[in-house]
Amino acid sequence: SEPLSKVHTKWLLNLFSLSVSVAALICFIRYASAADQYEDNFRKISVFMHHIVFSMMINMAISVFLYFAFYNRYPVHRIGRLACIAAAGGLASFLLFLGSVTGIVTLFIVVLSMVVNITWLQTGALVHAAVITLTAIALIAPAAILFHTYQENFNSDPPDPADVAMLTQGGRPYAHDLSKGIQDNGHFSDIYICEAELQKQWNQISKIPYDQLDGRGQAINGTVKRYLTSLGLHKDSVGLSRLTNTDIRNIEKGLANYKFQSKPTIKQRIYETLWEIQVIIKSGYVQHHSLGQRIVFYRTAVSVIKKHLLFGVGIGDIQESMLEEARKTKLYVDPRWEGQPHNQYLSLLLAFGILGFAWFFYSWIHAAMLSGGFRNLLFNLFWLIMLISML
Repeated sequence: SEPLSKVHTKWLLNLFSLSVSVAALICFIRYASAADQYEDNFRKISVFMHHIVFSMMINMAISVFLYFAFYNRYPVHRIGRLACIAAAGGLASFLLFLGSVTGIVTLFIVVLSMVVNITWLQTGALVHAAVITLTAIALIAPAAILFHTYQENFNSDPPDPADVAMLTQGGRPYAHDLSKGIQDNGHFSDIYICEAELQKQWNQISKIPYDQLDGRGQAINGTVKRYLTSLGLHKDSVGLSRLTNTDIRNIEKGLANYKFQSKPTIKQRIYETLWEIQVIIKSGYVQHHSLGQRIVFYRTAVSVIKKHLLFGVGIGDIQESMLEEARKTKLYVDPRWEGQPHNQYLSLLLAFGILGFAWFFYSWIHAAMLSGGFRNLLFNLFWLIMLISML
């Protein structure tokens, strides 16, 4: 068939971007009208599809708007350019509000790619040197922030065992375990724990019993201990007595750190991800942690792939093969897990093996090269977003 004309292509891109914008506006209005319903799970803000899929569509819409605003392939008048910039800014703000780490990282890469491309088109060695310098800073700065956050919150020196008290003020023994070294806000989680005092005192101040679940479906006794740790308090009756009513409500909601909010900020999402990483590194514990579970899924997938390296197990046998491998290796997985690896690259390798995987990507790349797609920035941004979304 004949390729689409520039006019038709522009209309399709506009229709897509405007549809994503309307969907984002509807999601925000629904949230604003009933914010309390989303406290237990911010991901429910995306009402039309999975929040990560939606974040990728938002990134593509932002790419289209910015492309229309700054490139002349599809000419736009001045007011239209301002509207495109405003729409891109609004969608970027919603993406930050949505809190999808994958989406925000993708946005950073998309914007950085466009800025580098636009400025690199300018002539002059000085401009090129500035682009290289600013790009390096843009890449190094996030890594430096992550490193600083980890060092500040999860890398404190352990206390001297000789200085650790053995009894509570009430005379009951503490439990101490410095072997793992898990921390919250720089305070150690597994020291100064008196379960007897915690259970008795908590049941007196909260409507949720100590052995029940909090608002996020987590064991509330674990949430209590993490929250006290984040404040630098001992896990005993004295520590609980220093909690305010707000602290108690936060714990009941499932917030495990006094700095946390029901609607997580990007800073909170980064903290939670780093906390999971330190738990996995220091203890190997992966239960009830999304990142830890993904690692288990990946390990299971790799084990199956090694056994069926060339041709895979077939599309219809991925789930059964994954579940069977998890049972054999006795890895802990969420009982609700349906057997998917949650990674499209691994799914392709599982289904078709390395030969099918190679042919799949060869077909994509070859078609793009024949059509000249890689010479178009917007196509390259689409390609980039697609590759990230498959992770």
